[in-house]
Amino acid sequence: MEPGATVPGLFIMTTSLIREVNELVGTPSYKPYNLTQTKVTIGIPQIPIVGLHNFVAWHSAPRRRLVLSMTGGGVFVSNLQTAGIIEMHILSGTRSCGQIQVMQLTGIPYPIAAVDTESSGTSSVLGTACQLVSTPHWRRSKRPGITVYTFETPRLIVSHGVRRPE
Repeated sequence: MEPGATVPGLFIMTTSLIREVNELVGTPSYKPYNLTQTKVTIGIPQIPIVGLHNFVAWHSAPRRRLVLSMTGGGVFVSNLQTAGIIEMHILSGTRSCGQIQVMQLTGIPYPIAAVDTESSGTSSVLGTACQLVSTPHWRRSKRPGITVYTFETPRLIVSHGVRRPE
């Protein structure tokens, strides 16, 4: 291919196109998420988590995968398995540690929700039926004074959301 030649179907983002999109949509905010502006609740009725130090959620399987075809192209196929893992680091000895232990004793799965209040609720994580599973010892002993809880859920919904511009 010659230098400067264009490929049909290839979309190149130019600075003028980026400027036009910013005028239509508005300049996105690249400010990082702040844990103090994140509300995490557990159970029904929703009980807020107190003493939250860290919150992480990830899917167990990739969301999409590329299936190649004999013609050289391919198709992106969505994965119907939406299971995931939620990990919370909570200050030891807080009321929330006791609440999680009591909820686990019932054996009934419970929801966990995290919402970023700075994004007007569009950035959120929801685990619909969570159960506490064992956390590896090396992960627990990594931070003294903090209790690490690892939950598994058959359905994890993650929305990265839209931040309000400043």
